[in-house]
Amino acid sequence: MPGKLRMSMREFRKVQMEPSHAEATWELLKNAIRQIHSQNASGLSFEELYRNAYNLVLHKYGSMLYNGLRDVVGAHLRKVAEEVASLTDGSDFVLGVDKAWADHSLSMIMIRDILLYMDRAYVENKGIKPVYQLGLQLFCTTVIQHPRVEARLSAALLDIITAEREGQIVDRELVKRMTEMYVALGEDSLSVYKQYFETPFLLQSREYYQNEALAYIADNSAAAHLRRAAARLDEERSRVAHCLDASTEAAILAVVDTEFIANHMKTIVNMDRFGLSAMLDGQRVDELELTYTLLERVAGGRELLLDALTEYIVSKGKLLVADKMMEAKNGPRSAIPRRGLPASSSPRKSTTSFSATPFMPTASTRPPSTRPLRRLSTSTRARPSTSRSLLTVN
Repeated sequence: MPGKLRMSMREFRKVQMEPSHAEATWELLKNAIRQIHSQNASGLSFEELYRNAYNLVLHKYGSMLYNGLRDVVGAHLRKVAEEVASLTDGSDFVLGVDKAWADHSLSMIMIRDILLYMDRAYVENKGIKPVYQLGLQLFCTTVIQHPRVEARLSAALLDIITAEREGQIVDRELVKRMTEMYVALGEDSLSVYKQYFETPFLLQSREYYQNEALAYIADNSAAAHLRRAAARLDEERSRVAHCLDASTEAAILAVVDTEFIANHMKTIVNMDRFGLSAMLDGQRVDELELTYTLLERVAGGRELLLDALTEYIVSKGKLLVADKMMEAKNGPRSAIPRRGLPASSSPRKSTTSFSATPFMPTASTRPPSTRPLRRLSTSTRARPSTSRSLLTVN
């Protein structure tokens, strides 16, 4: 129809971002990341930065953004690693690592917030590490695994722990932050923590306690040695609670158990004048309780203690039976106590009974006798005659 207007519809096309514009956008984001690393982010517009990152991902430049981020963060951390490695003093070195970790963690949180859309739309589809986890990996490989940082950091932390074991006041919070860093760097596992801290910590602790236990038991009683072991166990529990990952507790307590108790339990039980027999003779209940509590912690400890107690009871029983037989044969003995028996005021009879308290012997005696001391005569006869006694009264 003449004069009738026609309307034509064109298919909508999404406007593609030119590579040059994508490069310019990335440069803007790269400079912002550098400002964040320099702790100079107060003048940045996070809304604008987020929008620019969003546009790059939307226009299929996610790989440019992700790879660029990895390169920028890696370059920054290489400088940080060199600065930390240049610190010579032990305490300054650990504090340097602590500061580097704190700064990096904060920076990666800020960068992650800017690149949140990349995490959701690009990283998830590609199955690669999210922004923050990428930062953890780079910090571990670049700073912690630096040739002049890796071993020094572990050694410095162990020196701090050794100083505390020897009675010095140390910065427990610093140790805690470093062990938490190791845990965080392992992401969902304790692999980094175990490799760079727990394994050398347990090895050093075993050597330390091995030497201490050898020296301590050589110069002290069994009870003193056990009190030292109990104190060390309490110290390690406290150290784990305040400084280390909870998973380390069982391992470090096992080290103390082995070096202080298991390796010396026979010496502890059989020690002359200070071992189990002395504790039983002296009715030292607290020491007996401590002995049982600690030996029960190690394999074979309870059995060893039971064997020693059985031997003690049998030995005392034999002495008492021998006394009874002697009295029946020769009359009451003198008030002089037999070797190995608790002293008794009775010259006639000494009996030992065990109370309900574990390992607690109590001695019951009769009133002193007024009968004179009798001794064996020097008769050469092998057997006494029924008509004549071999006993004489002095």
